[in-house]
Amino acid sequence: MNIWNKTSDILPPEGKYVIVRYNGGNWIDNNDPKNVNCVIARLIKGISMKEREQLSDTDERKRKYIKGDEHSNNIVNYAWQTFGILSFFGQEVSEWAYIPEH
Repeated sequence: MNIWNKTSDILPPEGKYVIVRYNGGNWIDNNDPKNVNCVIARLIKGISMKEREQLSDTDERKRKYIKGDEHSNNIVNYAWQTFGILSFFGQEVSEWAYIPEH
């Protein structure tokens, strides 16, 4: 049974901590497989460039960018935040899984 969900297929609920595989390259050396780096992170949803364009000029969100918005190096309208200072652009996470409950 595969517990991993591709981010291109489905995203977890916003704010729920999950296990994520991020595209951080190889962990130790060149013989390690890609995308085996895993951390606990939560999804932060933002708005897309298309959604931003449709906002009225008086809407503060039209001018204010927050983590998760599609902008600059973040090419999707969500991002990932860990417990610490580490965060990822949305496209840097390839798969996610729910944390097993005991």
